[in-house]
Amino acid sequence: MQLQNELPDGFTINSDARRIQQILTHLLFYAVQFASSDELLLSAKLNAGALELAVVDPNSSMSGMKELPVYVKDTLNDPDVDDLGVRIELCRRMACLLGGCIYIDTQSKDGVRIVLQIQNIL
Repeated sequence: MQLQNELPDGFTINSDARRIQQILTHLLFYAVQFASSDELLLSAKLNAGALELAVVDPNSSMSGMKELPVYVKDTLNDPDVDDLGVRIELCRRMACLLGGCIYIDTQSKDGVRIVLQIQNIL
C-alpha cells in the first residue's frame, strides 16, 4: 500500500472523519478482493474544489470492473448473496450524506481508480 498525498500543507476539512474512514476501509477491502497484484495506492487530492480520495490498482482493470456492485433491496437476507454489494451501498449512502459520491473512474490512465469524492469541504 502506497499513499500519495497531493493536498496542500495544513489542509483540513469540516466533515465526519469516522464515516470517511469507514468508507475508505470498505473501498480498500473491495479493491483488495479484485486487485491483480500486491500493489495498491491510496491517493488524496483536490479536484475542482472537491476532495478526492481514491483507491488505485495501477496494474489491472480489477477483472474488467467498470462499476461498483449494486445492492438489490430484497437480497439483504439472502444467504447466496455476497455482502460486498450491501457494504458498497452503505458506503454510497454515507458518501451522499457527507455531500459526496463514490464511482469508478473509467477514464483513468493510471489503472483502476475507485473514487470517494466529497463536495463543499471548506
